[in-house]
Amino acid sequence: MGLFEPQHLVIILIIALVIFGPGKIAELGGSLGRGVRDFKKAMAEPETPAPQPQQAAVVGASSTRLPGQPLQDTTVSLQETPSKEKA
Repeated sequence: MGLFEPQHLVIILIIALVIFGPGKIAELGGSLGRGVRDFKKAMAEPETPAPQPQQAAVVGASSTRLPGQPLQDTTVSLQETPSKEKA
């Protein structure tokens, strides 16, 4: 005596047919088959590598920089200019 004997499955299918109707059961079966087919198709396709993201351009950086080399210091220091106060 297993959990699901053929008699149990028949009763479950009859209840599902009464609740959903024959049209909805056919639609569910078609959707399930389409999903399985798409899954198998995706599993059979060779895996393509993801595109590498492009790095943003840094203003003032050398375009001949090799990977692993540090970036040039492109910071700009703002110095306050002395203001002329009238006395």
